[in-house]
Amino acid sequence: MIARVRVKWYTVDMTAKLSQELHQALAKQPGKPLQVEDPVTHEVYVVVQLNVFEDLQHAVDAYPSEPNPREFYPLIDRVMKEDDAHDPALQSYQYLSPDRRTS
Repeated sequence: MIARVRVKWYTVDMTAKLSQELHQALAKQPGKPLQVEDPVTHEVYVVVQLNVFEDLQHAVDAYPSEPNPREFYPLIDRVMKEDDAHDPALQSYQYLSPDRRTS
């Protein structure tokens, strides 16, 4: 008797799909990078949204020998806005009590 086995081979052109576990971990911290560890090699990877990776790649590619920090400003601004949007305590940071203000 010959058994047929379906094998799925991945190539660099294929997009791997997120497991349910990774999907849930990303959903808990929207817009933020997620560190994941390979259980076999113990290598640590960072999962980021494609647009964030592309922005970083563009900034690095624009100045391969001497990156200009100003190239990162729009990316940092966007990431901080996304982070602030999910910070329930943000408003409490915006105001200092009268005794802590400087003139």
